[in-house]
Amino acid sequence: MRTLLFLLWSIWLYLLCVQSTFAQGSLLLRIDSVKILLKNAQEDTNKVILLSELSYLLRGEKVDSALAIAQQALQLSNHLSFVKGRALAMHDLAATYFFKDEYAKALEWCNQAQDIVKNGKTYNEKWVLGMVLNTFGRIYLAKNNFPKSLEYLLEALRIREEINDKLGIAQSHNYIASVYFNQGNNEQALIYHLKALQAREQENDKQGMGQSYNNIGAVYRKLQDYSKALEYHFKALQIDTELGNQYGIAYDLSNIASVYNRLKEYDKVLSYHTQALEIRKKIDDKQGIIYNLNRIAELYQKQKNLKESTKFAQQAFDLAKRYETLRELQESAFILANNYEIQKNLPKAYEYQKIVIALKDSIFNLDKEKEIANLQANYELEKKQDEIDILNRDKIIQEEELKIKELYNYLYIAGLLILGGGAGILIRNNQKERKMNLVLAEQKRQIDERNEELKQANEELQSTLELAEDQKKEILKKNEDITASIVYAQRIQNAMLPLQERISNCFGEGNFFIFYKPRDIVSGDFYWFAEVEDENLPQKQKVIFAVADCTGHGVPGAFMSMIGNELLNEIVIEKGITSPELILNQLHKGIRQALKQGQTNSNDGMDISVCVIDKNNANIEYAGANNPIYIVHNQQLTDIKADKMPVGGEQRGRERFFTKHNFPLVEGTTIYLFSDGFQDQFGGPENKKFMVKHFRNLLFSMHNDSMAKQVQILEEKLASWKGEEKQTDDITVVGIRL
Repeated sequence: MRTLLFLLWSIWLYLLCVQSTFAQGSLLLRIDSVKILLKNAQEDTNKVILLSELSYLLRGEKVDSALAIAQQALQLSNHLSFVKGRALAMHDLAATYFFKDEYAKALEWCNQAQDIVKNGKTYNEKWVLGMVLNTFGRIYLAKNNFPKSLEYLLEALRIREEINDKLGIAQSHNYIASVYFNQGNNEQALIYHLKALQAREQENDKQGMGQSYNNIGAVYRKLQDYSKALEYHFKALQIDTELGNQYGIAYDLSNIASVYNRLKEYDKVLSYHTQALEIRKKIDDKQGIIYNLNRIAELYQKQKNLKESTKFAQQAFDLAKRYETLRELQESAFILANNYEIQKNLPKAYEYQKIVIALKDSIFNLDKEKEIANLQANYELEKKQDEIDILNRDKIIQEEELKIKELYNYLYIAGLLILGGGAGILIRNNQKERKMNLVLAEQKRQIDERNEELKQANEELQSTLELAEDQKKEILKKNEDITASIVYAQRIQNAMLPLQERISNCFGEGNFFIFYKPRDIVSGDFYWFAEVEDENLPQKQKVIFAVADCTGHGVPGAFMSMIGNELLNEIVIEKGITSPELILNQLHKGIRQALKQGQTNSNDGMDISVCVIDKNNANIEYAGANNPIYIVHNQQLTDIKADKMPVGGEQRGRERFFTKHNFPLVEGTTIYLFSDGFQDQFGGPENKKFMVKHFRNLLFSMHNDSMAKQVQILEEKLASWKGEEKQTDDITVVGIRL
C-alpha cells in the first residue's frame, strides 16, 4: 500500500513537471512509474488500461516495446472477455504501426478494432470507435489521400458529436483543419480550427486552447494577415503564461518573432527570439536553444552584422554537433558557410559547405519513406530543369563557336584576296580570334560554376524548408501527446470511481443521482461507495457513501483523489472499519503517512463527508471533515454540520477526533452529499458566488422531483448562473432517496 501511494505521488509530480517543461527525463520517470504500478496490478481491466498507457508512452521512443505491450494488453483483454479493452489494444497496435510508417498494418488493426465497436451502443464503445476512425483519418492524411482522410475524420466527428465527447470533437476539428491546410485550402482550415477552439473553450481545455490559437495564427501567416496572426499567437502566449508552461511560452515567442520577421520589424524579431532563447536555456530545451540561435544568426546575417551572426551560428553548430541533431547541424553549417563566403574566407566557407553536403545524405537516410519519395521527385524535376538549362547554354556556346568559325572563313578568304598586302592584318585577326576563344571558354567555365551553385542552392533551400516544416510538426505532436496523456489519466481516474450499476442495485433504479462535473479533464473531487457484510447476518447490511473534495483540481487534485480512494478501500474493505468518525480518523493518518506530512512542507488534504446507512439497525450515521450533508424528511431540511477541520494537512494536537451523528432510517428520507464547487461558482448579474444559502434552497425546492429531473435542474441552474464565466472548481452533488 505504501509503495502504491508513493508511486501515485511520483506520477503526480511528473505530470506537474511535464506541464511546465515537457522534459524527456520526466517522460522516462513516468514510464518507470507505470511499469512499477504494473508489477503490483492484478490481472483485471485496470491492468489493461495501464498496459495501454505504457504502450502509448513508449510509442515515440521504443516502438517495438510499445508493440509488445499492446499485444500483451490484447491477450489479457481476450482472457478477461473485456471487449472495450480488446478494441483499445487493437487501436494501440494500429497507432504504433502508424508511428513506424507501416501503414498497411496500421490499417489492418484499425479495421479489426472497428469491427468490434462499430455496432456498439454504449458510450465507451462509441468513444473507442471515434478514436479508431480518427486514426484512420490520420493514416490517410499521412499517405496524402486527402479525400479518404476527410471521409474518416468526418465520420469520427459525427460519432463524437453523438456522444457529446467535446474534447474528441475538438480533436476531430483539428485534424480536419490539418487536411485542408495541407491541401492549401487555408480558408477551410481556418473554419475548422476555429470550431476546435470553440469546443476547447467550452470545456476550459487550456492546453487545447493554446494549441488552437497557435494553429489559427499559422493559418493567418499563410494568408499573410499578419495582424491576425500576431493576435492569436499572443493569445497562445497568454494561455501558456497562465499555465506556467515554459516550453509553450518559448514556442509562442518564436512564432511571434517569425511573424515580425515577415513584417521586417527586425528589432522585435531579435527581442522575441532572445526571450525564447533565455527560457529554453533555463528549461534545458536543447533543440529549442539551437533553433533560436540559428534564427538570431540568420537575422544578423540579413542585417550584414556577420560577426554576431557567426557567433550565434557557431554556438548553434557546437550544440547541434554535441547532441547529434543533424538537421539543426546542417542549418548552422549553411549559415556559417554563407557568412565566410561573404567575408571572402574561402577555406572556411568550403569547410562548412562540405559539412552541409555530407549531412544531406545522413538526413535523407533518416526521413520517412514518403518524404524521401517527395524529395527524390523534386530532385529529379530540378535535375531535368538543370539539364535543360545546361543544354540551352551549350547551344548558345555552339552558336557562338559557329559564328567564330564563319568569321574565320571570311577572314581566310579575305586573307587570300589581300595576301600580298594584308599579312599583318591577318596576324592581328588571328590574335583577336584566340582572345575571343579564351573569353568564351572563361564564360563557359563561369556558366558551369554558376549552374552548379544554383543547383546546390536549390537543394539547400529545399532542406531548409523541410526542416522548418518538420520542427512545426514535432512541436504540434508534443502538444497533442500531452493532452492525450491527461485524457488517459482521466480514463484511469474514471475506472476507479464506483460503477453506477452497483449503486443502482443497492438503492434501486431511480433512487439516486450523481452530478459530477470536473473543472478540467481530470478532477480533484471523487465519490466512493461500498456495501459491507455483517458477520452474524447473511446479507450485506451496511452501505457506506462518501463525497470528497481534495486540495487543488486538475492533475494535482486527481492524484490526491486516487490516494483517498485507495485509502478508503484499505480502511473499510481490508480493515473492516465502518464507523464514519473512525474512518475519517484513519483516513487522516493515512494521508499524513503517505505524503510524509510533518517531515516535509506538504499540507495537502481533503474535505469529505462519510455517510453509513445501517439497514440492520435502521440507523444513519454521519461524520464530516469540513463537508456537511443535508437530510430532507417530511418537507423539512436539516443541515448536519461537519467538524471544522480537513483530513490530512497540518496537525497541531497529538490526535484528531471527528464527531459521529446518528439519525433514524425513515423511508422517504433524501440525503444530499456534495463538495463546495456548486456554491462557490461565480456568475449571476453581479458575478458573485452562488453561496451556501441559495444552494441549500435549490436542493430543498427540487427534493420531491425525480432523481433524473433533479440532475436536469442542477445542470440548467449551473449553466444559467455561470453564463459566460468559466467553471470555478470541480463540482460533485450526490442525492440518495431511501
